Amino acid sequence: MEKKPEPGSYRFSVSAAPTPADTKLVGATGSSLSVKVMCWLTLVDASIGTLDTERTTKPKLETITFPNKLSRQLEADSQQRLILQFSLKDRQTSKPATVHQAFVRLSNKETGQEVIMVVETPTGAEKVYKFDVDLGAKSSVLNHQSGVYSVSLIVGDAVVANSFVWDIATIQLKLTESPSPAASHTSKQLYYKPKPEITVSYLDRVP
Repeated sequence: MEKKPEPGSYRFSVSAAPTPADTKLVGATGSSLSVKVMCWLTLVDASIGTLDTERTTKPKLETITFPNKLSRQLEADSQQRLILQFSLKDRQTSKPATVHQAFVRLSNKETGQEVIMVVETPTGAEKVYKFDVDLGAKSSVLNHQSGVYSVSLIVGDAVVANSFVWDIATIQLKLTESPSPAASHTSKQLYYKPKPEITVSYLDRVP
C-alpha cells in the first residue's frame, strides 16, 4: 500500500466491475472488507532502579538492553520505590509507539505469589513509559513477604505481532512485617475490659 497506514483495524469499501462490460458478470459495489495492519515493536532506552520514598535523593537507575536481564540483583525495602522507564518504537518506521497493555509483574521466587501492576500509557510527545511504585504501600498486597522477587514486563496489543514478556531483573525486598494477630486481639481485649468504677464525693454545703 502506497500510504502505509498506521497499525490498527481498518474497514475498506470495495467496488469492482468487469472491463469490458459483461452482462454475465454481476461485479460488486460497496462491499465491506476488514483489514488489520500489524506492526513489530522494539523496546529502547530501558532503565531500572530504586528511589527513596521521600524522593530526597536521585533515583539509582541502571541501563538494560532488551531482551537481556540485569546482571546484578537489586535490593530495596519498604522505604523505597521501584522505578522502571522504557520506550517502544515501531520497528519499520522507528516512530514512538504505545500499546493497550503494559504491566509489571513481581513474582516471589520462593512462594510463587505474584502481583501485577499497570504501567500507565505515556501522554508526552516522546511517549516514554514511566513505572513508579511505592514498595511500602504494596507490602500488604505481597502479604508482607520479604524475599527475592523476579521483575517482568508484559507488553501486548491486538495489532502488535511480537507481544512479549521480558524477565528484566531480580530484586531482594525487605518488607515491613504484618501486625501480629495476637497483639491486635490483646489490644481489643484491653479496650473492652471493664474500667474502674467512678465514684463521686459530695461535700455538705454550709448555709
